[in-house]
Amino acid sequence: MSQANQSAHHSSLITHYSLAFRIGVVTALLLTIFSIAVYLRFDGDILVFVNIGERFNLGIPDGRAGGEGQFPYYIATEGASVSAISKMDPPAAYRYQRILYPALVAALSFGQTALVPYVMLLINIAATSIFTALTAYLLAWRTRVIPWLALLVAVWMGSLICVRYNTTEPLALALSMAALVFYLRDHLAIAAVLAACAALTKDIGLVPIAGMVLHALWTRRWRRAAILALAAGVPYMGWSLLLRLWLQTGIDATQAHRQLSLIPFAGLLRSYSPVFLVLGILWAILPAALLGIIALRQCWRSRFQRDLPIELFLLLSAAAFVILVPGGTFEDLPSTLRYSQPFVIAALLYVSYRNPRRALWLLILWLPTTALALAISFIR
Repeated sequence: MSQANQSAHHSSLITHYSLAFRIGVVTALLLTIFSIAVYLRFDGDILVFVNIGERFNLGIPDGRAGGEGQFPYYIATEGASVSAISKMDPPAAYRYQRILYPALVAALSFGQTALVPYVMLLINIAATSIFTALTAYLLAWRTRVIPWLALLVAVWMGSLICVRYNTTEPLALALSMAALVFYLRDHLAIAAVLAACAALTKDIGLVPIAGMVLHALWTRRWRRAAILALAAGVPYMGWSLLLRLWLQTGIDATQAHRQLSLIPFAGLLRSYSPVFLVLGILWAILPAALLGIIALRQCWRSRFQRDLPIELFLLLSAAAFVILVPGGTFEDLPSTLRYSQPFVIAALLYVSYRNPRRALWLLILWLPTTALALAISFIR
């Protein structure tokens, strides 16, 4: 590469980084305003972001269940104590498997229980801002769409619900998206470390990692595929084994609501809400099916080519996750959309790469979910 080309390439990188940083800052500002509004709406009760229910916290079978954010809160505040274990929805290993987020919260809270919910919220705002900025960076680097379109992945319902109820998805996605960027920049060792961290945060972080492994296999980069798969899989399985030895039980994959379904969209059969059927099909099911079919057709037509874009494989893994997702996620619309976050990111990247003119269709499809998320967020 000539000196002039090197200079132009370096300048382009700086421009992409700068733009992504600005979009990340705007995302953090928007989420901070959103969080302050919720905080004031509930008279300064920070625990409203944790959504603690009586069923698990107090052991009242008929009490309010609360949200998923309460489980990392119990781990961060009470660690591995008998009290914390008793507050988990069984089996306890299912929640302790997602250890990185509560461990990070506990470390940054310096043992101060009162700080834990604030730290949980700050981490999720930062994590959402990071994976939004990284999405913007990829849009700027690899497509011809306006990178500001990445704000969609931050303000749509799935992301806002994660911040509102302090779940583990934002950190997992931030780590996996960072792994993706380092993978594309040929920093495999860093990508592998980030993949391991994503796996120990929440299994949803494995979805983009799976797309990366598929891409490496398709392009016959066997070593890359093996390193990424082992980096994500070995710590995940090793930690699972330690949990089994400690808690005398593992992750109970036999539970119907936690099994990946071999029948596409079988979780729909467990839903009795007409509203969910309409919105769930519109915002998650139908887009995953259509884009998944398009991606499969492209793979088939290009089966003799080895240079297919990674966006295609990210979409395949994310669409498959939505299609085969455990039935328990279909219990309510917010849960379904939380689990659809990797798909929304992958769909935006794929459509922007393949047909930039149609990227705005995704904005029309998913931006209306923001209004519903805001309405839900201001109801306890």
